Amino acid sequence: MFNLLSVAVLLPFEILTNYLQFTSGLMVNFLISKNPNAKEPKLLSSIIQPIMDSIIQIDKHILDSIATNKSFENVTLIKRICKKSLQNGTEIILMEEKCSFLLSNIYWPEWLIGTILLAASLIILSTCLIFLVKLMTSLLNGSVAKIIQRLINSDFPGFFKYLTGFVAIIFGCVLTIMVQSSSVFTSTLTPLVGMGLVSIERIFPLTLGSNIGTTITGILASLSGPVNTLNFSMQIALCHTLFNITGILIWYPIPYLRQVPIRLANLLGETTAKYKWFAIAYLVSFFFIVPAIIFGLSLLGKAVFISFVIVTVGTSMVLVLIKLLQMKCPSYLPEILQTFDFLPVPLISSRNTSNI
Repeated sequence: MFNLLSVAVLLPFEILTNYLQFTSGLMVNFLISKNPNAKEPKLLSSIIQPIMDSIIQIDKHILDSIATNKSFENVTLIKRICKKSLQNGTEIILMEEKCSFLLSNIYWPEWLIGTILLAASLIILSTCLIFLVKLMTSLLNGSVAKIIQRLINSDFPGFFKYLTGFVAIIFGCVLTIMVQSSSVFTSTLTPLVGMGLVSIERIFPLTLGSNIGTTITGILASLSGPVNTLNFSMQIALCHTLFNITGILIWYPIPYLRQVPIRLANLLGETTAKYKWFAIAYLVSFFFIVPAIIFGLSLLGKAVFISFVIVTVGTSMVLVLIKLLQMKCPSYLPEILQTFDFLPVPLISSRNTSNI
């Protein structure tokens, strides 16, 4: 709920003020040199590039041409001929030779080679994540789980107890940077909440820190790009970081606002427990349908998009108000709205849908 609430607040604000674009632009101008002769930074690329080159080599000139909508006939993205420089006294001689890499002798269609490499990379990535999650989950069992429960549920003494949550944010950020995946970090915490070892209020700041930590991966990845596009890639990565930091500053420091995402998360959990279909509907709606609609509306212009946001936010507020009144003061509502029983049976419960 934190991300959805942050989007609901920051997206209209960004449309009206360009806050993220302006702030990230200032940071990029401060961090990155404008010298046209500046060398491309070598961080991740110094580790990754040799491994990539040993498997396959791509002609970057052709790739840049495709990106700039320039087409050529009878060209291949896979680099087959490499240039090699030889020193002959004071003269440098450029020679061409066949490139040497794992797939250099395979002349299959490029789409087929790309598909195979994509599938292989996804399998390796998924396997690593599965083993990492299993390893971390096994470490959180038994006595370790009790230690974690005692540590996470404890406060700093005296006045410093108010800083416990902020320290948890930093802790979650550091751990996520270490594992380079917020999904891995949060997936190890979720079972602790399910087992009742840790409350949602304790996990909340850790997940907020995880949101910041995962943006470090994007910043590091942007540093591995070419120098001519480094400004743009760095600005996108910084926008992600600023979005999460700003969201935390909105929803966490003030205790009253801090309870908004927590209570909404509890409400979603209770709704999912009562209506089994809700979990699937939530995932499909907020991860596929809503982003597609927002992207489509953004192409129609600012006025159309703002109108849609106002209608959507207004409708959502009405639905939330109805739900709160159903829970607290149902007599204030018309009889038909005191429950959602007027909805079709499949939308109320999955009990009668097993035979469908």
